[in-house]
Amino acid sequence: MEKKRSIFLPLGKGSALKRMSALAFLVAIYILLSFLTFRTGNYSFSIASVVLLVTAILFGPIEGTIVCLLGEFVIQFVNYGPGPTTVIWMVGPAIRPLFLGFVAYGFARKGKRLEDSLPLFFLFAILSAWLVTLTNTLAIYLDALIIGYPFTFVLVETIIRALASTLTAVVAVLIAKPSIKALRGLLGD
Repeated sequence: MEKKRSIFLPLGKGSALKRMSALAFLVAIYILLSFLTFRTGNYSFSIASVVLLVTAILFGPIEGTIVCLLGEFVIQFVNYGPGPTTVIWMVGPAIRPLFLGFVAYGFARKGKRLEDSLPLFFLFAILSAWLVTLTNTLAIYLDALIIGYPFTFVLVETIIRALASTLTAVVAVLIAKPSIKALRGLLGD
């Protein structure tokens, strides 16, 4: 009798403490990578999203979103302090693992793995990056309303952010794919 494989790897299999420890480790890596960011003006390039891709694909959309929200909470407070738009800025990045986790779930239900089809992996990673960009555009717009800077800034920012997020998504996939393969082997899947 063949053992049924679960769709996602059990994170911290065996106990709540192991699960919380694994999530805390992923959050810490996400925060660390977010601080290793190349910044130029209003734009930043970071490979922190690799953690979100790996977490969402291996462990699912819920774990990926939890890692993202906890990490973004710390990142927002350290970089900008608490403000009226802090929560708004946390939502954008959380879209990525939520979206990719559900896409990975759809693939797994068909007996496939998203990371095994590189063109589709690139496509969905780029789509998730654009969803983050669109959500962040809303955040910029709300920032403009709340804080009071010009709206023309929002359009220009969105175009540049979409291009930057596409490039970042491509790099993230190139790093995430071998990482996912290695972790699957290490975790026995």
